[in-house]
Amino acid sequence: MKMRLFTTVVLAACALGSARADDADPPARAARLSEVDGTVSLQPAGLQDWTAATPNRPLTAGDRLWSDQDARAELDLGDGVVRLGSNTGFAFFALDDTTAQMQLTGGSLIVRVRDLQPNEIYEIDTPNLAVSLQQPGEYRVDVSERGDATAVQVADGAALVAGGGQQMMIGTRQGGTFSGTDALTYTNSGLAAEDGLDVWSGTRDEARDASTSAQYVAPDVPGTADLDNNGSWQQLPDYGWVWTPAVVVAGWAPYRFGRWLWVSPWGWTWVDDAPWGYAPFHYGRWIGCRNTWCWVPGPRQLRPVYAPAQVGWASGAATIGWFPLAPRELYVPAGPVTTSYLRRVNLANSAGIAASEFAGAARTLPALPHYLNARPAALSSVAPDVFTSGQRVSARTLRAPVGATSFVAMAPALVPTRQSVLGPAEGHGVPRPPPTQLRRAVVVRRQPPPAPVPFDKLTAAIQANSGRLPAHSELAQLQPAGPAAVVRAVSAGAITTSGAQSMMGLAERERLLEQRRLGTAAPPRAPVAASAPRAAAAVTASIRANAFVPPDLSEERVPAVPGSRAPSAPAGADPVPRAVGVAAQSAVRGSAAAPVAPPYRPSLPAEAELVTEPPAEAADRAAAPALPPPAAAAVPAAAQAGSPPPAAQSSARQGSHPQPNTPPHPAGQEARQSAPHADRESRERVLR
Repeated sequence: MKMRLFTTVVLAACALGSARADDADPPARAARLSEVDGTVSLQPAGLQDWTAATPNRPLTAGDRLWSDQDARAELDLGDGVVRLGSNTGFAFFALDDTTAQMQLTGGSLIVRVRDLQPNEIYEIDTPNLAVSLQQPGEYRVDVSERGDATAVQVADGAALVAGGGQQMMIGTRQGGTFSGTDALTYTNSGLAAEDGLDVWSGTRDEARDASTSAQYVAPDVPGTADLDNNGSWQQLPDYGWVWTPAVVVAGWAPYRFGRWLWVSPWGWTWVDDAPWGYAPFHYGRWIGCRNTWCWVPGPRQLRPVYAPAQVGWASGAATIGWFPLAPRELYVPAGPVTTSYLRRVNLANSAGIAASEFAGAARTLPALPHYLNARPAALSSVAPDVFTSGQRVSARTLRAPVGATSFVAMAPALVPTRQSVLGPAEGHGVPRPPPTQLRRAVVVRRQPPPAPVPFDKLTAAIQANSGRLPAHSELAQLQPAGPAAVVRAVSAGAITTSGAQSMMGLAERERLLEQRRLGTAAPPRAPVAASAPRAAAAVTASIRANAFVPPDLSEERVPAVPGSRAPSAPAGADPVPRAVGVAAQSAVRGSAAAPVAPPYRPSLPAEAELVTEPPAEAADRAAAPALPPPAAAAVPAAAQAGSPPPAAQSSARQGSHPQPNTPPHPAGQEARQSAPHADRESRERVLR
């Protein structure tokens, strides 16, 4: 009966919010600003002002960062991580369930992708080229101070580089510098020596790869590694594995020590003060257990879905109150959403809610549903001006009597102010990027979405809608026509013939010079017309025969068992820690360091070997010359006789730490093993 009541609340909230099937839902992920070292500034989407970037703030499309001199920053996307070096200008063109499109106008960027689904896009757009990441791996992109040269290095993986009407593939342990804008000049330089940013990035990766909390939480939940040294895990009969913070102040309760900020498109968003305060406040639920608080993560076999705050709301006399939701209590977004999104965001964050609970509910709205945590010890309240000004609420919390408070599922109807986005300081004296960087155009392969709605227009629309977020279709009419920056698009299909000949001419000249040095001669390879579909398919098949694209693992994966996941990678599962150096990396990977070699064009296979490929994909790669893979080298005997394989280690670890009992994934909810590339551990073993 209790679940029926809450289901009725949710469906009624959807009706009151006027959610329609054609309305776009909020993204299922956000980027956590997980580390700030030095002075880092933020320009929130829709505003022209800058403010200090603070840890645990969620970032999304339209947000812009500037890391000042000797500063660094880290963004955790769940299935990937982005790290900014010193004097770096960065922005998100798009960040949603399938796309992470980034703008790099200057400075250095390291991107490590742990999992790349077949329909997922990672793109880095710079002033003279666009870099599309093709595989999980580690990538570094550096843009010169003038913005006329971009260095791309691939420590592991494969990247498609496009610009100046040309495109080419860069594979594992290869790199080079692309100069110019209208026509690119490529210098093959291999991997550069490690600098401070590489060492810092490698240290951060090692800490995450060694996380013990990853065996209890879905891998794509940002901030999981921060739970290791700040609490402990225990198993409860009704909830499975739960996490308890180790040290908290007197009177601590979830969602009490932090502040509320407005982050579009979700609305009121909780930003916690604790270093570990991200995953437990945007995913899962909280319960009181054994005179303390315990965080219950969502089902581990489901893809996580981000929420701005997993809370219920309380309204009293001149106060705004909230409390943490308990397991099996439903979260209701502040704006209009589809029933599909409502189902996903709840099932991904609370075990024990059956999919059938969302159907067949009664049509009446109960007046006062019961919440487990709606009690004085868990309830926090502040004055409305404190709530909307971005101030920290811990010292301003009002203890309102529960009996005088009414509980609701949706966030309060309040119009945000500029302080709601920037915080109380409003960015006075915050460093900003040079104007030349802000005005730089970038090259894109994927056309970015329109820029976010200007904040003044957004607040006017919310005011006209009685303090509620309007429907997405209404907000879309307020968006600017173009993206947030000036862009130059490159063809997403086949490149022009002249562009292909230009890139091939450079490759052929380098190849002929190398042949003359070695005293050999060979006739030049004839250029391949990009308009020939069968030839394009053959070129793509030949490119895929190199080490850049891993084999299809769909037949080698462990069969999916309902309610289970693929074995987790052991602690320190990164195949090559950056700190061990180039020589050790080559030994671990079982391959020699790639020599400085020119790119080459794979020869066409025989007619019988031509591979059929979708026209769009064939056009994308038709004239993309691939760099040669590194020469194979024997693995030392010590490495062969070392630690057991990842599967054995994972089994041993899982035996000492039982997995929580989680139900099979419900119909309509995407299981993480459903995609061909979801078996991340098998992929890493092959790439070694």
